[in-house]
Amino acid sequence: MAKEIYTEIFQFYHVLNKNDSTKRAMRKVIRTRMGTRDWDKLSDIEKREFKLVTMRDYLIEYTPKHKRAEVEKNIENELKATLLSAHKALKMHNDEVEELYKHFYDENASEEENLNAYKEFCDLLHKYFPTLPAPTYAEFKEQNPRLIDYYQTVNNNFAYSNNSQESHVNIVSQDKIDHYVLECVRKVLKDKLDITIDENSIRHCLEITQDIDLIENEHLPETTQNLEILDCNEKLKSLDYFIKSSKEKK
Repeated sequence: MAKEIYTEIFQFYHVLNKNDSTKRAMRKVIRTRMGTRDWDKLSDIEKREFKLVTMRDYLIEYTPKHKRAEVEKNIENELKATLLSAHKALKMHNDEVEELYKHFYDENASEEENLNAYKEFCDLLHKYFPTLPAPTYAEFKEQNPRLIDYYQTVNNNFAYSNNSQESHVNIVSQDKIDHYVLECVRKVLKDKLDITIDENSIRHCLEITQDIDLIENEHLPETTQNLEILDCNEKLKSLDYFIKSSKEKK
């Protein structure tokens, strides 16, 4: 099991100065409660849950008495922050679902109201699908599209158009270009900045979010699985997968 799990948890509960036999017992309990899970593959939410909830009842007894109130307060604050973060992620996701499936045009509304709705539609279209052309106001009124409908329709038409045309031009695929761009980036990071990309974490997040289309989901209930999916999805968006080597260059 990764050494980081013990260091992080021992520091949090102020038990780093306990004798070796006590810390061995603590490590054994941590390993038992972790089971077959891999600490490095847990989401941030799962790590906080393990540290703040699963291990609290056991380790708080070893926390020095003059530090217990501080630790309890830190647990409360971290749990609140985790809950707020989870609620925020869920709210953002559910708000996006509502926007994507909303009908903007209202035949009972005034022309001014529908013009404002059209502007909102175009702004959100650019936000979610920046490469798609906006419909004209006449098309907007006639079709009353939802953002998700418009995206699917335009994408299908584009794919059909490309497949219908014969091409004799020798085109290099974007995937091939991206491969060499990525290799250049990796080389610069490693050779110049001593930074590597955490491929294991990327693989884990992709495994968690694989076959899950957050755009097409209904509102998500607050479950550990959904929170982990959203956490991994946010990591994939932020691309925060860099590891700075602790080895100093000579």
